[in-house]
Amino acid sequence: MCSISFWLPSGASNAWSLGSRKPLSSCFCRAYHLHLLYLRGRISRRALLFLQHLTQSAAIGYAVCSCLYNAWPIIPAAFVQMIAVVQFMKMHSYSSTNMNFCDDMRQGKQTLGYPENVTLRNFCDYLFCPVLVYEPMYRRGGGFRPTYFVFKLFSMVGAMVVMYLACTSYLIPTMMRSPSMSITEAIFSLVFPFLFLDILIFYILFECICNLAAEITNFANRNFYDDWWNSTNWDEYSRKWNKPVHRFLLRHVYMETQQRYKWSHQTAAFATFLFSALLHEMILAVCFRFVRLYLFGLMLLQLPLIALGRFYRHKKMVANAIFWACLMLGPPLLGLAYGREWAQIHFYNAHADHQPLRLF
Repeated sequence: MCSISFWLPSGASNAWSLGSRKPLSSCFCRAYHLHLLYLRGRISRRALLFLQHLTQSAAIGYAVCSCLYNAWPIIPAAFVQMIAVVQFMKMHSYSSTNMNFCDDMRQGKQTLGYPENVTLRNFCDYLFCPVLVYEPMYRRGGGFRPTYFVFKLFSMVGAMVVMYLACTSYLIPTMMRSPSMSITEAIFSLVFPFLFLDILIFYILFECICNLAAEITNFANRNFYDDWWNSTNWDEYSRKWNKPVHRFLLRHVYMETQQRYKWSHQTAAFATFLFSALLHEMILAVCFRFVRLYLFGLMLLQLPLIALGRFYRHKKMVANAIFWACLMLGPPLLGLAYGREWAQIHFYNAHADHQPLRLF
């Protein structure tokens, strides 16, 4: 019942390498070409906004359809979705920032580095830098360090091996048995494995992958996260644990909705959490191929938790203990909810297809 397939389905690798990369890379480069047309006066601001949103939506839509059509396993589907979301954010930031620069230049205001930055070289450099908010120039480091790069590469591979072994030897078999277990037993069986898995994923993404990309591009700002483990409420945690996404949401969702649409502070904050929750839920829905909105609801639950946390934030130790208790219970509850749904659909249903839960 808990059998696991370790490889991509037949033809999926070729489908991604040949059928997906070219359309996606074409969509990503459209941001540069569209702004070049706007800078030269070939298209209007309204046309630029329409075409930019169209290409961004097309990139996300193509990635979603590719994963669903090819029925990719969880990890390849999650990887493709995250790449598409990252490039979606990069395209939006590039277009929005340069459009504001162009408007300022036409009004006679000083624009440092613009329009000299509108080159294909600058755009490609931005695509590979571990940052989601576009700037004409970034601080650069002291050069490529082979020893540091190899260390981070081996650290990433080692963490992935440990994560794979933990998932296949304990986590997935426990989740597959969860419909026949009591909720209390299932939660206590999954608390520490999921916490361990969360820390490994965080380490791989922000300590290994981001630093590898920064080393390749000689990117100097390595502030990818702060001390989120000392957080006293979810507001502080959301600012600290994923700094690149936080900076994007702050500038291009929270501040843009306030400046462009004159939304209030509370409405802009809700829109920011809603946007983030929808993107996270989309990734899980594509990976598991069903929509249940568990993650969406749990992320929106952070809003009342943030308000509640203000009553005890002056008690640092108590607030941090409550934060860690929520962090330890949240992922197991999510994993249990999605795992039980998967097992119920594919194993315990009378019409189950007995499809294995595949990672690769």
